[in-house]
Amino acid sequence: MFFDRGQYSAFKEKLYLFDDRIDCVAFGRWMFIKNKSHFHNIFKFYEMLVKTAEETLKTIKRYIPIDGFDEFAEACKGHFQKLAKLKNIAGKSYLQRIRIKDLKEVASKCHLPIKFIGSGTSAKIRYDASNKWAILKLLDDDYLQSLMTKERYEVNSKRPLPSPLR
Repeated sequence: MFFDRGQYSAFKEKLYLFDDRIDCVAFGRWMFIKNKSHFHNIFKFYEMLVKTAEETLKTIKRYIPIDGFDEFAEACKGHFQKLAKLKNIAGKSYLQRIRIKDLKEVASKCHLPIKFIGSGTSAKIRYDASNKWAILKLLDDDYLQSLMTKERYEVNSKRPLPSPLR
């Protein structure tokens, strides 16, 4: 609402409310965020994460067989960092290409606390609430092996290498 010429009127378009507290400052191509939760509220970041997470969960359900999928999905929806992890997974192009045998191989080689049930085409990952992040980390391809040392690593950030020039 705003007061103009003795009358209150409602805004029909979206607007930003500026107050005496600074939440973020934009300078050229850079944005400096002072209060992350206020910044998220201003730009509807949480709502965007929820929407992306819903779509990603549908894709996961379609391509990755998970025993206890509904419990897995609910655990993801109620946790901000898991929603962000799902957003990372959404940006990957490999989700529809990976197979349960690939997931089993990574889980085995990296000694992950992930159980599988069934075999062949009926094999599934079993969701275990006591290992809340295990499936998400596996699906986000967080486990890598060094070309040089052959050591295996859990990574928390990945940047693709540039393709060689031809």
